Amino acid sequence: MYGIRIKEARIAAGLSRKELAEKLGVNETTITRYENEKRKPDPETLASLSEKLNVSVDYLLGKDNAENSPEEQEEVLTELITFYQTLSEEEREDFKKHISFVMSGIKAARSN
Repeated sequence: MYGIRIKEARIAAGLSRKELAEKLGVNETTITRYENEKRKPDPETLASLSEKLNVSVDYLLGKDNAENSPEEQEEVLTELITFYQTLSEEEREDFKKHISFVMSGIKAARSN
């Protein structure tokens, strides 16, 4: 479970394996092993992953399905709605296309 969660959170954060490895000070192969569950991150690394990927340790371990607390989720949604309301019709269409693109990428990553 933790491998899938690390991969999903990394992709959601817009990071490549190499970029995440650099942020953690580890080899890219280590990230690949975490994602393939060939190696389990130690508690210190889990805390670092959680921080860098902006998710909870419980989420990474599969103990919590929410990446962020309900308050954090509400804050993000409020920010998105407020921003969306400032856009012109053309900008709103572009925004929707970008969101659809990102969602498609995440769905594809989850199916792998």
